[in-house]
Formats: sequence, structure tokens, C-alpha cells
Amino acid sequence: LGVSVSEGMEITQDCEEADVIVVNTCGFLESARQESRDAIQDMMAAKRSNSKLLVTGCMVNLKQQQQEILDRFPGIDAV
Repeated sequence: LGVSVSEGMEITQDCEEADVIVVNTCGFLESARQESRDAIQDMMAAKRSNSKLLVTGCMVNLKQQQQEILDRFPGIDAV
């Protein structure tokens, strides 16, 4: 986030204001994976049509989990 701010971006807690929404996932425990899926679903529902959704973190660094996320949430713009 520090690099983003130094490049002139502003950080907001309001996803409806954001041009880019970042969801950081965890893939260690099933409960953490479910929390990540819930967060992605919430952000997809709240984002504007012209904003981008980026999903990052260890859950999407695992090929099998990444494919599951991409299949389940086709509105993701980048992983």
C-alpha cells in the first residue's frame, strides 16, 4: 500500500469509492478460506461497475485454490 500512496493513489475504507478493491486471502484453514470467499463475494456485490477487483494472498497462490476462486467468481479482474 505504501507504494500505491507514493504513486499518488489514495486509500479508502469505502469500497464504493474505490477504483481498485484488493482482497487479501488466506488459504491455510478451511475457516480462513471461507472467510476469504465471503469477503470476495461481499466486495463483488459492493464494487462499482467501473472499478477493478484484485484478489491476492496465499489462497490464490495455490493453483487449485486459484482456479476454484476464478470459477466461482468470474467478476474478478486479477489475481
